[in-house]
Amino acid sequence: MRKVVKNPVEIENVRRVHLRDGLAVTRFMHWLKCSVGEIPLSELSVAQKLEEFRKEQDGYIEPSFVTIAAYGDNAAMCHYRANEEQNRGILPQGLLLIDSGGQYLGGTTDITRTFAMGPLTDREREYFTIVSMAMLKVMDMKFLHGCRGINLDYTIREAFWKRGLDFNHGTGHGVGYLSGCHERPNGIRWKVVPERQDSAVIEPGMICSDEPGLYIEALSAYGRRT
Repeated sequence: MRKVVKNPVEIENVRRVHLRDGLAVTRFMHWLKCSVGEIPLSELSVAQKLEEFRKEQDGYIEPSFVTIAAYGDNAAMCHYRANEEQNRGILPQGLLLIDSGGQYLGGTTDITRTFAMGPLTDREREYFTIVSMAMLKVMDMKFLHGCRGINLDYTIREAFWKRGLDFNHGTGHGVGYLSGCHERPNGIRWKVVPERQDSAVIEPGMICSDEPGLYIEALSAYGRRT
């Protein structure tokens, strides 16, 4: 608990790190929007470019985990990772998911973003909006001391469940301080998974990620299953 409950100095350092990391991601987003359709892009090349922007930030050390860059229906596979044999080119259409993070001298980041690369279908817009609603719900929640992640997750998933939808992973996990990107014992999920040991009471100073998602198995605009 002394490790997972961050002190005020650690919390302030993490805030500053997220500002620098957010700057790197914003610069990457601008580069991505200007480059798609103009130069060849792939899942591996955009992951490498994001790493270049992070290296420009003071105190950056290394990725906090292997970057997940998944285009189109590849993003429907949780924790997909591109490689030399499976590295899809990115077109000026559809959605690109990037789940990434960095280790800095001031702390650890974990950022998931979905980028619109061009025209989207009405269905993609609808599902993107539902995920955004859930993400904003996590950001704005107020609750009494004694609540665990399982108490919070029910309200977060309401936007999905009322539409007959769901996602098969936790809404959030603990984030370490210049250590493991996944940190016990705090987490946000709708049912207790004993072996994960992440159902502790949420204490002030704990840091949790905020990453609901939606993965649909259906025919996509790319002619493949998503």
